[in-house]
Amino acid sequence: MKKIGIITYFYNSTNYGGILQAYALCKALNSLEGVEAEQISYDYDSHIVKKKKNIKLLLKRNVKRCLSLWIKKYGVSEDEEKKIAFKYFVDRHIPHTETLYKDGELIKIIDRYDCYVTGSDQVWNPVSMDDNFFLEFVSNKKKIAYASSLGADVIEPVLLEQICKKISSFHFVSVREKSAKSMLEMNGIKNVELMPDPVFLLRDRDWKTISIIPPCKKFLFVYFLSNNINIRKKALLFANKRGLQVYDFSPLFLFNDKEAINCSQMGPEAFIGHICCSDFCFTDSFHCTAFSIIFQKRFLVFEREPVENITSNTRIQTILEQMNLLERLVTESQEIDKLAEQQIGRCDEIIQQIRTAGYSYLERAVGYEKEKY
Repeated sequence: MKKIGIITYFYNSTNYGGILQAYALCKALNSLEGVEAEQISYDYDSHIVKKKKNIKLLLKRNVKRCLSLWIKKYGVSEDEEKKIAFKYFVDRHIPHTETLYKDGELIKIIDRYDCYVTGSDQVWNPVSMDDNFFLEFVSNKKKIAYASSLGADVIEPVLLEQICKKISSFHFVSVREKSAKSMLEMNGIKNVELMPDPVFLLRDRDWKTISIIPPCKKFLFVYFLSNNINIRKKALLFANKRGLQVYDFSPLFLFNDKEAINCSQMGPEAFIGHICCSDFCFTDSFHCTAFSIIFQKRFLVFEREPVENITSNTRIQTILEQMNLLERLVTESQEIDKLAEQQIGRCDEIIQQIRTAGYSYLERAVGYEKEKY
């Protein structure tokens, strides 16, 4: 039995996309013959605390993460309901180490696994730059990246050079976005493959088996990561015209209670179930887009505004282009009614193609033997 350790944004996460991609990759690997995979419970916040000298940069570029650290340090409780729902999902559905490892402690498990996988999600985002996500604690073992993301379309040359140096020791490298593939290849990383996000490795029926189906009918599913009030107004107007209830899973609820139902404290099973049963989905999230495609929903993706001139729309553009659905990416000023009403084309064949490619890559990477690492 080949043992595999996966490291990603997994521990203590209350991000729907992050936890569901972690679940999907673990399940996909465990479906391979002779493989036993689990998530490594890694406290990635410990890396940020350790790098106190970068706190100003983190506050500027990653306010949400720093706020979470502040809450932990000074004892102000986050919403326990959501954390409990996510912990229940993890304990029930995702194999993971019982021990929680902090920055500097992962060296304790270098002999525990035959190979190590980093990804998916933004594990190579230059803002946080955590060496553990580059598997720098691993020696004399196989190092694999599955659909890892850089989290940005453009990266400063100095940072990109550092990233490529860290990746150069990997035996297999795959990324989620075309822009990441181009950047790595232009900086000397060879044989970079473009792989689908792990959520596409599972079929719609696989996702339905773990979903909680809502009792409601005729509703618009809303999930926005940005705080843009204008796109929320568009969503509300669209729903009101059609007599639809609005179910909002956004981390920040900006509607009032009469306009929408706040679902932000629900767990991953409810997130999947509501997308599956919705009439329409409006989002600016990659993973909500992915599940809208998997469940063949009528959906729109609103472009997210750049932060410090850095855009993060490429990951969404990549998957929409693959599915021939690029017209579903819209701006807040665009007329949306007719487009949103249109049924999306069947994507079954394309999804099957990228799913096959994903499993082929995993089989090659996990089964690949090299005399010396």
